[in-house]
Amino acid sequence: MNSTAATQPTQLATELSGLDKAERIAALRTKMRRWGTDVVEFPAAASAPTSAATSPSATSAPTSPVASVSAESPTDPTALPVPSGLRALFTASGMPGGLPIGGVSTIDRPGMVQAALIAAVTSQGKHVAIINEPELSLATVADLGGDLTRIAVIPDAGDSPLDIAAVLIEGVDLVTGYLPRTTMTRARPIDSRLRSHNSALLLIDGYWPSIQLQIHSELAQVAGLGVGHGRIRQLEWDVRLQAKSGLQATTRWSPSLDTAEAASAAVPASAVETASAAVPLRLAR
Repeated sequence: MNSTAATQPTQLATELSGLDKAERIAALRTKMRRWGTDVVEFPAAASAPTSAATSPSATSAPTSPVASVSAESPTDPTALPVPSGLRALFTASGMPGGLPIGGVSTIDRPGMVQAALIAAVTSQGKHVAIINEPELSLATVADLGGDLTRIAVIPDAGDSPLDIAAVLIEGVDLVTGYLPRTTMTRARPIDSRLRSHNSALLLIDGYWPSIQLQIHSELAQVAGLGVGHGRIRQLEWDVRLQAKSGLQATTRWSPSLDTAEAASAAVPASAVETASAAVPLRLAR
């Protein structure tokens, strides 16, 4: 990217004014290509891949440990959708039932939890841009119910990734991936852009001067394997959230159990401190 990159997001803001979401995204993709940034897009057929877990000829195969997650849009307009099995966790940590809009969150590692968040957002008709993360398994996102036609992938944002992120915020609901450590001065205009465009930024293992939410995940259990035999039938993660306020909450989560039925068994926010075994939430200050 050339020396004018720092002014391009400001110039683009005027060009995008008055456009609807679809027009904004099309304009952003065109602009980034002109700037020499590769943008990977997916045809409509990519949103429903055929896999061993979903093919009609595989009805006798074992259940896949990765299943389509259930997601519903939060009633609070300041949050993006999350998997139904994690909604109570977000509420318990002080978030409005989903990934907070208008600010920055971090996740400690790429993998299943990040893929499930992307799947939940796109399955509800919203758009995601993935930046500097070519290793993300989009097949997993699709298996989790994500709509790949609503995802733009920028495998290499070049030498000005913060400027590319600022541009993406203009048109998509969630930007996620790797961005370099930055200063308060450099972060402030991006924070303002997130608020004014009702977008969210989810950084992987990153630093940001003002972080609303930190997401930590760790593979906790693999079910179905014995000594020298068996198949993986279920994977479970321990997921912990820590809000800027200091409030924390933890739960055990599995995408294979993340269904509407599991969500209905989640503990409501008013009863979080007496959470049942179905959704074990542990709170700490």
